[in-house]
Amino acid sequence: MTGAPNVGIHLDTYHMNIEEKSWAEPIALAGKRLCHFHLCENDRGIPGSGLVDWEELFGALGKLHYDGYAGLESFVDVSDDMVAGTCVWRDLAPSGDVLVAEGTAFLRRLACENGL
Repeated sequence: MTGAPNVGIHLDTYHMNIEEKSWAEPIALAGKRLCHFHLCENDRGIPGSGLVDWEELFGALGKLHYDGYAGLESFVDVSDDMVAGTCVWRDLAPSGDVLVAEGTAFLRRLACENGL
């Protein structure tokens, strides 16, 4: 809406799960302005272990030929250093290493299957 070439759209599967009725529609609507994606499961656990429709999501990214940035977003290790708003009350994965290894393998497979 700004028309500025240096302003893009950042989508986030955690928030899309709460706020959107479709995984594909917001991606198509963002179009080439989509520049960053936060990828996480509906409960911020390991991607592929929850309710996100990853097939629809990556299918839409494939149709768009998305070539922007993406980050795996989760809160795994609970510590006193975490900001109060990001505290996790249960284990989302056995460890941060497991979440990253399994999550990125799952996401990379889907990216490859969809030409990304």
